[in-house]
Amino acid sequence: DFHARLKTTETDSNGEPPTVTFGDMVDRELTHVVFTRSADGKTKIYKNGVLAASSNAGGDLSNWSADYRLALGNELTGARGWLGEFHFVAFFDRALSDSEVQANFKSGPDATSAPAPEPTATPKPAPTATPKPLPTATPEPLPTATPKPLPTSTPEPTPTPKPLPTATPEPVKVMRVSDLDGTTQKLGTFWAVHLLIAITDSDGNPVAGATVRGTWQGTVGETSCTTGWMGVCMVSTDGIPMGTGAVAWDVETVSHPTLPYEPSLNSDTDGDSDGSRIVVSKP
Repeated sequence: DFHARLKTTETDSNGEPPTVTFGDMVDRELTHVVFTRSADGKTKIYKNGVLAASSNAGGDLSNWSADYRLALGNELTGARGWLGEFHFVAFFDRALSDSEVQANFKSGPDATSAPAPEPTATPKPAPTATPKPLPTATPEPLPTATPKPLPTSTPEPTPTPKPLPTATPEPVKVMRVSDLDGTTQKLGTFWAVHLLIAITDSDGNPVAGATVRGTWQGTVGETSCTTGWMGVCMVSTDGIPMGTGAVAWDVETVSHPTLPYEPSLNSDTDGDSDGSRIVVSKP
């Protein structure tokens, strides 16, 4: 799924709720993705020139700061690395129309004007050097060598062997929850929750093939998911009555064929949770 979050005066500090292309798996190939927000707050996500999702992010951007920094492919903390490549990135001061998005997609990621050819340099002939006569060397008499007595060699002391350093064992790698984000969705008189769980190892690398199990508090019981190649998986629950103000989800355990799970290292870079428990309020 593609998630697009934009912070406004009517969203939370993390841009929730997002615009999401539910059920749209991310392809491992070059993909043209465009997110737009018009002046009336309507948001859209286009994939390869085709509209894939739409939503609404009301309010305005008056809660932005000129001190905000731009990060591509990762959080500013470096804790959520993105495994991919950017071929072309552009920002516009207005929402593009459908036809403009399609035109940009058709132009391709490497579109550019042909450079003008550089003029060919005309080589200049090198000046011919006039040889000068070499001076005739006057031979000098060789000095008579006076023999010197050879020095008596002094035996070197036997070196004292030094003890070999003891190898320090490398720390054992473990895995942990590094991010726990929740989004909500209205479904008539009910609502739904979607959670994204990120698993990384001790060096901050995403862990694929980790099975995450947790328990819902205030709705259905245990649920689980398995991380993909980006170290992320999703759990969801729906059919929550609007009379329920909030639900919580607790991480029970994380299992992997080779890496042990260390829950004391769980964290959340966004501050939405403590990495082990998240509480999501109804929309």
